[in-house]
Formats: sequence, C-alpha cells, structure tokens
Amino acid sequence: MRATNFSMKSGIYFVVGGAQLDMHNDYDFTAFSYDVPTRSLLLTWRRRTIGEPTEVTLAVRDVTRLEVEPRRADLPFSEDDCLNGVAYVCDEDWGREGFLTAGEPDDSWRWSFDFMSGAAIVVAAGTATLHLGPRAAEPRR
Repeated sequence: MRATNFSMKSGIYFVVGGAQLDMHNDYDFTAFSYDVPTRSLLLTWRRRTIGEPTEVTLAVRDVTRLEVEPRRADLPFSEDDCLNGVAYVCDEDWGREGFLTAGEPDDSWRWSFDFMSGAAIVVAAGTATLHLGPRAAEPRR
C-alpha cells in the first residue's frame, strides 16, 4: 500500500505537511468502516487533547485483503481506542510478526493497526490517504 499524502514515523506518528500527529497519545480511535462495492476502508480518530486537527481519517482504497484480529478478553474495553502502533507485515518468514522500517515501505507490505487491547486491523490495499478535520472522507459510490 502506498501512502499518498503522509508518512509514518516510529509506528505512532502520522507525518503530514510538516506536522507529526501522535496517534497513540493524542487521538482516540473511534470507528472503522468497510464499503464492499468500492473496496474502501475508513479508519477514524478523534483528538483527546487540545489542538488541531480534531479528527483524522485514513481512507484506504482498492483493498485486496482485510483482517480484524480479536481483542484480548482479559483487557478492559478502555484499551480499544488507543493505537499501540502501526507495523508492517509480509509473508516472508522475517516479516510475519510485524516490523518498522526507517526507509520507504514496500507497497506489497500489509499495514497492521495494533491497539492496546490486543485487537488489530490488518490491510493490504492500493493507497492510503490522510484526511484532517471532521467527516473529511466518506466512501464514494
């Protein structure tokens, strides 16, 4: 998958327009939705601290693979909204557990959005575009 207008840093920052958005400490994950006809996935966060942007939506297009890993039953539900980090995964033996990269990621790697509750959303797709502001990205039909 190719990020069209942002990059990721250290697994918790979305970097866009010179700003680093701390998705672990400053934002609560609020929703994800998958639109079958358009093969589009939306992931949405709302800012929990004072500052801008108040909402961040990641629009993922041309999804080819989507997995939702279950949360751990022994952890409180309050951990469902906290992003632990974003890692890359691939089918090579060395890349099945998730990893970060200092260089440009390979477009064939899946992205794994891992949450403090143990849940994960793993996706392979064509592109990912970051939208800043409330209700910034709705799937097109």
